[in-house]
Amino acid sequence: MNFLIQYKLKNLDAFNIMEKVRKGKGLTEGEEKLLREHKVPEW
Repeated sequence: MNFLIQYKLKNLDAFNIMEKVRKGKGLTEGEEKLLREHKVPEW
């Protein structure tokens, strides 16, 4: 979560993405777009 916040994502967005990844659920296209817009590196 802190990693995503460092890339200027809103706290709630960072938390929701972190929880989905932690639980093994996929991200929506909107969430993926948000990560790309903030230039979060792909793993």
